[in-house]
Amino acid sequence: MKEVLDNLFENFEFSPLLEEVSLNGAREYVQEALATGEMIDCPCCGRNIKKYQWSILRSMLTALNYLNTHERVEGKTLAKISGGGVYAKLKYWGLTDQTESKNRGYWFITPRGRDFLHGYIRVPKHAYVFNTQVLYFSNDTVCIDDIKKNFDLAEIMGD
Repeated sequence: MKEVLDNLFENFEFSPLLEEVSLNGAREYVQEALATGEMIDCPCCGRNIKKYQWSILRSMLTALNYLNTHERVEGKTLAKISGGGVYAKLKYWGLTDQTESKNRGYWFITPRGRDFLHGYIRVPKHAYVFNTQVLYFSNDTVCIDDIKKNFDLAEIMGD
């Protein structure tokens, strides 16, 4: 978590609020908020700061399966298939990755993503994320069967 915060503080232009707070004090304040899950305004730049808890959703499985049957897919196509941008969260677990630039890149399934899709591996149930960086994962794990309850993956796969 310290590395993520160090990168955050190095990459922002600081606001006049910084005159009232030391950089170490700001780091401690942000770390405490991330640890508790509280949403705060950064004392340096005023940006909203919050740690998010993500789980793999059934709609993400649709995108993962589509990637399994296509070599690389543009993000806007995946958004239409999965009902929004949640497909991008699969990257937190290493199930997908993106080529080229963030804004216009193409997505592809990773070997780990294929293993998960076919039920060979389990992944952490939750990813705790701040500023698009995974801070840590939960100890609990899930397999695809846990997620697809009440969800017919065979129907989506065309089986």
